Amino acid sequence: MSIAHQVRYPTLAAFAKVSEIMMVNPRPRYKFVAWIIAFSAAVVLHVNVHAQTHCRYESSCRYQSGHNELGCDAAPQYESQCCNMRHCQNQSFGSFHVYGEFINWWASDMGAPSLVTTSSAGTDRIDAGVMGLASTSTLFGDDVVSSSSQGGRFGTEWRLDNRSGWSINAEYLFLGENNDRFSGSNAILARPFFNVQTNQQASNLIAFPNIATGSIEASAGTKLSAWDVLAIRDIARNACYDSQVMFGYRGSRLDEFIHVNDSSTSLDAASGAAEGTRIRSTDRFDVDNTFNGFTIGNRLRAVLTDRMSLQLITKLSIGSVESNAYIGGQTTTTPAGQTSVTSSGGLLALPSNIGSYNVKNFAMLPELSLNAIYQMNPCWELRLGYTLHYWSQALRPGTVIDQNVNPSQLPPGVISGAAFPQERLTLTDFLAQGINVGLVGRF
Repeated sequence: MSIAHQVRYPTLAAFAKVSEIMMVNPRPRYKFVAWIIAFSAAVVLHVNVHAQTHCRYESSCRYQSGHNELGCDAAPQYESQCCNMRHCQNQSFGSFHVYGEFINWWASDMGAPSLVTTSSAGTDRIDAGVMGLASTSTLFGDDVVSSSSQGGRFGTEWRLDNRSGWSINAEYLFLGENNDRFSGSNAILARPFFNVQTNQQASNLIAFPNIATGSIEASAGTKLSAWDVLAIRDIARNACYDSQVMFGYRGSRLDEFIHVNDSSTSLDAASGAAEGTRIRSTDRFDVDNTFNGFTIGNRLRAVLTDRMSLQLITKLSIGSVESNAYIGGQTTTTPAGQTSVTSSGGLLALPSNIGSYNVKNFAMLPELSLNAIYQMNPCWELRLGYTLHYWSQALRPGTVIDQNVNPSQLPPGVISGAAFPQERLTLTDFLAQGINVGLVGRF
């Protein structure tokens, strides 16, 4: 950016510099969050400076027309000139309001490995479904739960006193379960893993021509909720803009899972089981994260016209996140004409890692909302915006999965050698973002 542009547009110059500094952070998602926050702050600040420049009548309005803390009713003749509708509404009608929004968000992927694979026709049985080969493709895994999901955000705010500027706000947000599913009975189906005995990539064949026939059903899901209770205090309020500081409590919960079920019937003893034997196995990876912490934030609203305004809400929650992981698996083997036998363990969930695990850690949850607001009348607003919700630490089901397997303990075997797979409690981050649209009613 040239020196001339820096002088003419100081806000944009500051944004460029802040963005450059924040981009030094090596974590890509941190970079993205930092860029969005810097950009939103710069936009609102730029609009705010613009609004103040064009709000030259506001001071004389209050004194010449008898305007006071109760509203603009004392001077209706000046209302169109300098006491805009939003300002009158804030002072006269703003003692209590409720709001509701529809949200459509996208969540970051779980970081899951390839869990179901297939191979092109003509692939040798020993290479079928094995990762790292050109003939192998992933049917489920990698970028799971990549579609959007819908939910809502609801809240209420009570303005305690117009003179003191204190308010109490309570809000609840939920994002409905977003599912990613796969169901298939391809000619070649496999469950890939890394064989620690041979130190090579391998696969468990579910279906292969003339060897076995079978199917796989896999699913993954994400569900999010958050709630907070905040005290809000006015910092500045006039006809051009208002700014408020917020502090209080925030709680949030993130529930996710990955389940894989397969069923295979042997057509030949070369499959490893007698002809006609049916084998059904299940792997389950369920994770929940619960955050509790202290929240600070700011709410800034800049007036564009008598009916349009721009609002920026930033929150930073600091506290602890408790993460729980449940790993479970079982295999049911039914030889032809015989009774079924059920054993503990599937493929990636085996006796060496099956169980319940808990981990606690420090976490930060920043949230940013940028809204365009249209004042329909003194009591109702239409709000359209963008929200970014971020967890710095969370346990995801994809990072819990260990694809290193010692095949000696595959049901009904007994482990011999190194105990793999193992429990993996690797914390990563979580990002949800998207649009929101809703109404605000003031009474």
